[in-house]
Amino acid sequence: MAKKKKQKQDRSVKIVRWSILGTIGLIITAFVIYAVLYTLGVFDSSEKYSTLADRDAQTDHIEVVEFFSYKCIHCQRLETRLQQFEANLPENVSFSRIHVAFNLQAQRLAKLHVALQLSDALDQNHDRIFQEAAKNNNTFNSLTRISDFLDGHGITKTRFENLYQGDRDAQTDHIEVVEFFSYKCIHCQRLETRLQQFEANLPENVSFSRIHVAFNLQAQRLAKLHVALQLSDALDQNHDRIFQEAAKNNNTFNSLTRISDFLDGHGITKTRFENLYQGDRVRRLVEQNDDKLRRASILGTPSLLVANKYVIHPNEPPIMMQTLHQLINDIRAGNLPLPEEEPSNEDLGQLNEETVEEDETESMTNDDAAAPEQSPTENESSGNTSEEGDSLE
Repeated sequence: MAKKKKQKQDRSVKIVRWSILGTIGLIITAFVIYAVLYTLGVFDSSEKYSTLADRDAQTDHIEVVEFFSYKCIHCQRLETRLQQFEANLPENVSFSRIHVAFNLQAQRLAKLHVALQLSDALDQNHDRIFQEAAKNNNTFNSLTRISDFLDGHGITKTRFENLYQGDRDAQTDHIEVVEFFSYKCIHCQRLETRLQQFEANLPENVSFSRIHVAFNLQAQRLAKLHVALQLSDALDQNHDRIFQEAAKNNNTFNSLTRISDFLDGHGITKTRFENLYQGDRVRRLVEQNDDKLRRASILGTPSLLVANKYVIHPNEPPIMMQTLHQLINDIRAGNLPLPEEEPSNEDLGQLNEETVEEDETESMTNDDAAAPEQSPTENESSGNTSEEGDSLE
């Protein structure tokens, strides 16, 4: 009996011993295989990146764009190094971030990221959101939960929700005034001096910006021109020059070369401008601006979108500015205007015919003088895509 018991114990010991030796053998084998593959370059390829075949590399100015997620712990681990990189950017290198929108949760965080960029409250909240989302596993699964988290950190709850939802609720805490304009519109140029005075003396909690319309092929080129100059901080130096050249001197800017030659040496080099103009970032921003235009039902230029709710349609400059100041005062006082029926294209056409009659001689020299520019479906056929210079876009 004792002998059988001892034999059984010996077998158990052997099984344990062989199990241990087998495990060690597997580990050694795996290590040897990994070492061989590493030596062959499988895990340490010299290519640390992929190459996109359908585009040319930027050389004069290099854009670095990070695609990230606040829920990605690996993105958070990379963040410190990226911030150091951003703080010490090499010459002619820019850096930006785009939040991915792969699923419903990511879409909420992407909208959060863009809303904070628009409100200049991103720097104050970027690390906080990373900590809350990636480390504390806050799902931010509702607008209320997000806005409560942000309230008082560089942005109010109401202001954030207005930006996040992008709906037609009127802004009250902060009023944005957006001009939809065209460099080819003589009426926009006439309004420009008053708008510059307004911008220089903005009322408290009021901001002002411009969006160039992209109704047709020519307007799309000028919209890309406007965005590229905004990104390069060369807009102030060229804004009035472009108005003069396009609206008064009737320069059509019908090719990229013609545009870049005109801008070269005026706060931006020809090469730098062409890289920006043809880049994805400019294209995306023009598309976003065009989406804002369509959601606001803008029918002509110049038009002013006030507090994300009210549209001031093309009219004489004194009337438009008077309406703008009255709207701002009414919104602040809580006397929000009643909804008005949108004017038809026929009404806008009649309005602008009256405007043109007052200065017929000047208007006749400008093809775009009648204010409302038509949408592509009304103003151009598909055959226009072969217009000179557009192959560059």
